[in-house]
Amino acid sequence: MFINIKYFIVTIAAVFFSLGIGIMIGFNLNNSEIFTQQQIKLVDDMDKKLNELRVKNDEMNNQLVEKDKSIEIYNEFVNSYYEDLIKDRLVDKNLLIIQTTGDYFFSDISQWAAISGANIHTYLTINSNNFNSLTIAQYPDLFTEDSLDTEKIFNYIINLTSENNSLKLAELEQLGILKIVSTSNNQEPFNQVILLGGELEESKEKVEKVDLALARSISSKNIPIVFAEESNANYSSIEQFKNLKISTVDNVDQAIGRISLSVVLSGVDGNYGIKDTASKLFPTYK
Repeated sequence: MFINIKYFIVTIAAVFFSLGIGIMIGFNLNNSEIFTQQQIKLVDDMDKKLNELRVKNDEMNNQLVEKDKSIEIYNEFVNSYYEDLIKDRLVDKNLLIIQTTGDYFFSDISQWAAISGANIHTYLTINSNNFNSLTIAQYPDLFTEDSLDTEKIFNYIINLTSENNSLKLAELEQLGILKIVSTSNNQEPFNQVILLGGELEESKEKVEKVDLALARSISSKNIPIVFAEESNANYSSIEQFKNLKISTVDNVDQAIGRISLSVVLSGVDGNYGIKDTASKLFPTYK
């Protein structure tokens, strides 16, 4: 029987083609199995890692619960002895308190002063936003050439306060430059200054032109300064005051912070509180 060469070639081609398809199917099936095995391994690995994360999360939650309990015990302890630790500690202190921020209220400061025996000579708040109401015609001594000089403003305010010049201070209050929160009948000069600051939003220019300018004006008169802010101040000025070698307390809204303030005013320098800028939580108690 004669076999047509074309038939032979087609037959061979068909065999090889079928063989190729078989190889491809087998290869794909094998790959599919490998892929499935990889998926299973990946899922197992993920499940293992998730279990590890759950364990770590539970451990961290337990640690936080224990930490919260410790903080609660610590706060109860501090609050229990708070008045005993500060009572009559500052009977020789006549304080000028100047607040440069309107973002925080420092509502416990007056009570703290009363318990510690300190006298608040004057408590002022400064509103630097209204400095432009000062004109060169009315206050020529506060200008350098045609520009308002903030350090001169603060020197002026400090001098008026030191002299108990209530009339001139009232003029500045009417202009919105400052607000007189309280004054004392004690006419003795103030012998220490507390600056209260901290901002909701970062304001390097305000800190430089107001807070630090005020600190430099006070320092030039050789009057001891302490800078304090609340623990929740969004923008802290502690670092800038540290650079001026001024003692600081960064948690004056807390009982432990007000105890620190009392100790610092007693003559213990340093930077205290709960923020990264603090050197210690609490000064050495004397």
